[in-house]
Amino acid sequence: MVTAPTHQAVAENDQHLGEIRDALQQPPFAGNSTMFVVSDHGFAPYEKLIRPNVG
Repeated sequence: MVTAPTHQAVAENDQHLGEIRDALQQPPFAGNSTMFVVSDHGFAPYEKLIRPNVG
């Protein structure tokens, strides 16, 4: 069951992520940045390890 406070928190997070995305599309970040949105839902196993800027 989704409560009103939960819905509000998700809406606020969505808005903030949109603001960050918009900022990353402007110089000097445009074309030079990657945004990862991740979450932790417990102790589920993972199969991939992301290592940004590792050559």
